[in-house]
Amino acid sequence: MRLVLFCLAVLSSNCAVVHGTGVAVNMTCPSRLVEEEVNSVTCIINTTEILNTRCVSPPSNVVFEIKGQVYPLCTSLYTSSCSTSPDLIDEGSCGCTEQTGDVQIYLFKFKGNAKDYRGTKLECTVCASIPEIKIPPTNCDSLKYGTGVAVNMTCPSRLVEEEVNSVTCRINTTEILNTRCVSPPSNVLFQVKGQVHPLCTSLYTSSCNVSPDLIDEGSCGCTEQTGDVKIYLFKFKGKAKDYNRTKLECTVCASIPRIKIPSTNCDSLEYGPKDVALAASSVDFKPT
Repeated sequence: MRLVLFCLAVLSSNCAVVHGTGVAVNMTCPSRLVEEEVNSVTCIINTTEILNTRCVSPPSNVVFEIKGQVYPLCTSLYTSSCSTSPDLIDEGSCGCTEQTGDVQIYLFKFKGNAKDYRGTKLECTVCASIPEIKIPPTNCDSLKYGTGVAVNMTCPSRLVEEEVNSVTCRINTTEILNTRCVSPPSNVLFQVKGQVHPLCTSLYTSSCNVSPDLIDEGSCGCTEQTGDVKIYLFKFKGKAKDYNRTKLECTVCASIPRIKIPSTNCDSLEYGPKDVALAASSVDFKPT
């Protein structure tokens, strides 16, 4: 616990002793908010530290707001007791749900679209003060949306020699926006790691309407879209002597840090008999 001595004079023995943590307000936000779902945000207030803060006027409300916007998202009374059940707080509402000692927790059930709130700063304000109350850095400083996975792939467990094998690249466009691409994405590339020339290139398009039946051997295209997820299909026919044990990748943009693709069968291509490959692919092909 912090102990602060405020002396009335340099040599005076008359000092006021104030106890506290040094943090008046803290917040928690999900690392990634989910589009079209209610996300829980909390504001943690140390009432002792608020008393130590030079508020312009006594606190009356707790306000959840986006920095720079005029109107708050939600306002709750700054109360002396916390008794609101979290289950009773509806979408877009807020209230004090928990108190332990001098610490109160206010819950805000936030549902905001990515197009309006991605990258904005969500703040919790208790009072206007000089100096301004500083909130420790949190996920609320720059709201992010998505699942955390930008690109995923599926390959058959065993590819069949001299036959066309279907490979998919599943792209979450929201996560791509969250990625630090060196330049905006323009193409989707299917390529073998370490090789200079891609096996297939498709436009990173705003719409997906290519019928899988119209994609020929060696070609690729966007065949399906559900929400912010696009699925690109690549019909791959490669010989085992050229591609066995190689890694097949799907590249959307050059980024820092590099986009990580979860481990799949594409990490090390394997070839096998047709009956084994078909049995395996009936399970492994489904986009996840």
